[in-house]
Amino acid sequence: MREEMSSRERVLAALRREEPDRVPYIEATVDIRLYQAWTGRTAVGPNAGGILIGTGQTRPVEIETEISRLLHRDNINFRMNAPVFAEFPTGKDDRQFFGEGKVKTWDDLKLLQFPDPTDDRLYEPARVFLKGKSDFAACAGTRLGVGSAMYSMGMEHFWFCLHDDPDLVGEVVRRYAEWASVVLGRFSEMGFDFLWCADDVAFNTGPMLSPEHYREIILPHLRTAVRNISLPWVYHSDGNLLAIIEDWLSLGQSGMHPVEPAAMDIVYVKKTYGHRVCVIGNIDVNLLATGTESEVEAQVKQRIRELAPGGGYIASSGNSLPAYVKPENALALGRAIRRYGKYPIAV
Repeated sequence: MREEMSSRERVLAALRREEPDRVPYIEATVDIRLYQAWTGRTAVGPNAGGILIGTGQTRPVEIETEISRLLHRDNINFRMNAPVFAEFPTGKDDRQFFGEGKVKTWDDLKLLQFPDPTDDRLYEPARVFLKGKSDFAACAGTRLGVGSAMYSMGMEHFWFCLHDDPDLVGEVVRRYAEWASVVLGRFSEMGFDFLWCADDVAFNTGPMLSPEHYREIILPHLRTAVRNISLPWVYHSDGNLLAIIEDWLSLGQSGMHPVEPAAMDIVYVKKTYGHRVCVIGNIDVNLLATGTESEVEAQVKQRIRELAPGGGYIASSGNSLPAYVKPENALALGRAIRRYGKYPIAV
């Protein structure tokens, strides 16, 4: 039997595409209402509800660590996003959504006012967070720039501008990427264990923009965004990335998340690209929301048998754990990973 690793050691080994003691389990976002369902308690305190739309403030480390213990999750997550300049309509249960973007013209660039990323005071919440990290793999993250630009411009306007005024799109992405570059560099030096960056650039059917637009307008700024990263890092994008995956992987990420089951065949992705990147995710969120505990366990068991041998696989949902996931299924996910994920993997 292999010597038991800490959560930190386990995640970092998997990101190096090695076999740890067992398959790690990580999630970036767990809705606070799941925590309330598990514990019967209401989270209190500043930002207790978790990631706030727009800036992405993070819930207290005490709640993050308690969630990880309940789920048998190996990470805790700190997040800080640049502000998005858009309307924020409220939907069911007072949840906010990105509405109409406000950056429509070159003159509107004056709206893009970000917190000073060189100001030490900006990182005080991260320093407080790290003091309570325990032996979990502490990750920090932000958006790299594409998603923030889409939301600030409005998605429809963003796509029209790719054709009508691509330089404006590039300039908005550049400003977000420059901010992210400084923030990720600071995160790299603070004591976090890995970084988790996000930018959705694909639908289930393929990329949101043409490979040519991605390569010429977007990718150079993403290279700027990641230039100061000195830690292993995970890159999140929903959807089918295969048409741009060579460009996407050229950014040097250690892990790719979430390899959505409705968009990509994770067995193919692991076989084809697993020598270059750790694959993370693929446990169906729809199954977690509508299935049974035994069905969740069966899918986890199958994914581990298909993907874990040889290392380079981290279990995770196919996106996140939103409020509509059944609380009991989320707990079943963590239990199943612990049950079937011990190396050597039974196949």
